[in-house]
Amino acid sequence: GRAEIMTKKQSLLFALLAAGVAAPAFADYTLTTLASFGGSNWAYPGSLILSGNTLYGTTEFGGIYGDGSVFTLPASGGAPTTLLSFKDYDSVEFSVFPSGIVVSGATLYGMTNHGGSLAFGSVFSVPTGGGIPSTLFNGGPSVNLGYPTGNPVVSGNTLYGVASAAGTNGVGAVFSVPVGGGTPAVLGSFSGDTEVGNSSLFLSGGTLYGANSSGGANGNGTVFSMPASGGTPTVLATFDGTNGVYPGDLILSGGTLYGATEYSSVNDDGSTNGGGILFSVPIDGGTPTTLLSCDGSNGTGIGIVAVSGGILYGTTGE
Repeated sequence: GRAEIMTKKQSLLFALLAAGVAAPAFADYTLTTLASFGGSNWAYPGSLILSGNTLYGTTEFGGIYGDGSVFTLPASGGAPTTLLSFKDYDSVEFSVFPSGIVVSGATLYGMTNHGGSLAFGSVFSVPTGGGIPSTLFNGGPSVNLGYPTGNPVVSGNTLYGVASAAGTNGVGAVFSVPVGGGTPAVLGSFSGDTEVGNSSLFLSGGTLYGANSSGGANGNGTVFSMPASGGTPTVLATFDGTNGVYPGDLILSGGTLYGATEYSSVNDDGSTNGGGILFSVPIDGGTPTTLLSCDGSNGTGIGIVAVSGGILYGTTGE
């Protein structure tokens, strides 16, 4: 059963040191464990954000009911504290698989990619200290948005996100919604070569940047940008199957985008190798540069989602 599987696995939050603009050799990176997941708080942490001296994140499973949670812990490390637990289809607003979160003031905003009134997922908010969540909207055919995925971003009174079953081509779209809730607007639709798997967003000025875990010339994922006011997504980088497969989390620091892939490479038969790659790509686009590769001994399934003072914070799936 799922409980048995989860208790046999642990996930580690880590701080990955980035020394300046130029990427140092792999041996120059160090790994610091901040928290371990397993047992009572289960496992599989995904999204992670930093606000002040506090880290906030989600787990795909875990929480009181085992169907996902939002948690917090000190940036210096410590025991995770559960702020919100999801329960499988217990309510029309919240159910399973929290996707991503973002903090704005004293409020956390997030998404579930399943559940909601029609089981198409939802966008929600909850106080940073924990409490009762509120629904911004439920996905479904009436809003042409289904299965919100990845990390949203908040600017002013607007939340931006990505839904994997949405848009004019049915392969995903970028959307916006007021932080107080309301009808979402589709800002840009993806095509077959930029289709959405799991995606995260970052806003800089008037431009949204993101990574899709599928699509691209080789089907292994893309990094993209698009105007926050709406428009056609532009591909900035693609993955060829040797420099990472299925990018997910993406962050921006200066003129460089940092991200991580779920796997390191893919074979001709479609099977995957390695535990993921941490990469960088120029903000204007280019070939991804490998910064760190996980082979299992130093974790697998990298997620990198926060930067502060030259330190990249992220997760490993195991």
